[in-house]
Amino acid sequence: MRLSSTDMQVRKILFPAILSLCALSSKKILIYNEEMIVDACFIGFIIFSRKSLGKTFKVTLDGRIQAIQEESHQFPTAIM
Repeated sequence: MRLSSTDMQVRKILFPAILSLCALSSKKILIYNEEMIVDACFIGFIIFSRKSLGKTFKVTLDGRIQAIQEESHQFPTAIM
């Protein structure tokens, strides 16, 4: 299995990030609470969504933009 260049970049960043979290946690510099766990899960969700559903979101938003533009051309602009 070949890894793409973006996968390799992610792996190069992920390993030091995990080591840093472990080191900061063991020295009690980084203390986990509910807010921090929720934030980490939300950031993970955003990253996962962008990676796996990015093209779907783009197609959906492009379709909405086009529909709004077509609808705006149907109505003449009123000058006050």
